[in-house]
Amino acid sequence: MGQSRSIRRPRKWSSSHLVILVICAFRVCLRWGITLQLLLASAFPCFPKFRLLEARVIWAVELLREEAGRNEVEKSRPPKGLEKPSDGSGFSSAIAMSNEN
Repeated sequence: MGQSRSIRRPRKWSSSHLVILVICAFRVCLRWGITLQLLLASAFPCFPKFRLLEARVIWAVELLREEAGRNEVEKSRPPKGLEKPSDGSGFSSAIAMSNEN
C-alpha cells in the first residue's frame, strides 16, 4: 500500500520536433512518389474520405507508371527511316530519305 506510482507526463512536442517530422514526411513523399494526402490516408484509415483519396492516388500513380513505361519503350526505338540498313552500309536509309524529298 505504501507504493507510490510516479505518473509520467507525456512529452509535449516542441516546434523543432514538428519541423523535423514535416521534413521527414516530405522526404518520404519525394523518395516514394506519394503525396502527403496519401500519408494522411494511411495514417487515418478510419476516415472514408481519406480511403477514397488513397484509392484515387494509387490509381493515378499506376497510370503514371504505365505512361512512363510506354515513354521508355518509345525512346528505345530508333526513329522512323533509321531502323536497319538493308545493305549493311548504314547509308541506305539516309539515301532513301533523300530520294523521297
